[in-house]
Amino acid sequence: PGKLKRPHRFRAGIRALQEIRKYQKTSNLLVPAASFIREVSTLPHLLYVFGAY
Repeated sequence: PGKLKRPHRFRAGIRALQEIRKYQKTSNLLVPAASFIREVSTLPHLLYVFGAY
């Protein structure tokens, strides 16, 4: 008997970022583009610091 394949799991916060990016492509932005890019660029560091990786 083979091993059971575990369901795919995204890392912490990745799914939320995907959804935000999807909605950012609409005409009215949820978050201003410049501040969004700044926040997203700092996120991997924060996730590493708080142990999500």
